Amino acid sequence: MAAKTSWHRYGTKLRHCHPVYCVENRKDAEGDDVSVLRVDRCDVSDVGEYTCEATNRLGYASDSVIVTGLKQSCVYCE
Repeated sequence: MAAKTSWHRYGTKLRHCHPVYCVENRKDAEGDDVSVLRVDRCDVSDVGEYTCEATNRLGYASDSVIVTGLKQSCVYCE
């Protein structure tokens, strides 16, 4: 059973697509479900903490990433 995932910024749930970011739920190369937050155009107002929350029948997990506005490698929440 795949986990239900959602992304939040300072407690506000993010929509799936926005001019600055896009939330993608897909399978990785191994066939596992992943939720990806892709930030395309980062302005100073978009800098900050983003949190991925996941729940399934086994429980709850969350993890956060800090968007600095500097180009870095991809980060995702499984």
